[in-house]
Amino acid sequence: MAGVEMGITVFPLIIKSANVHGIGTGNRDDYEDMMRCVAEHTIRPMIASRHAMDDAVEALQALQQGGHFGKRVISIP
Repeated sequence: MAGVEMGITVFPLIIKSANVHGIGTGNRDDYEDMMRCVAEHTIRPMIASRHAMDDAVEALQALQQGGHFGKRVISIP
């Protein structure tokens, strides 16, 4: 979100055989515009189900089965 340059020291990554994968997120101005729109229009995510942390395994199994519309939320105390 801050630009295309990344000031890091690569030697520790090489020693650990780390993999670095980039993702495309768009630019910061567009992201800030989107967040203003979300706030202005009170846009909220669709929640398919909520689960306690103790039910996380079951929630993940349900996620793998598919068929839901929206997010599955696991609440962390």
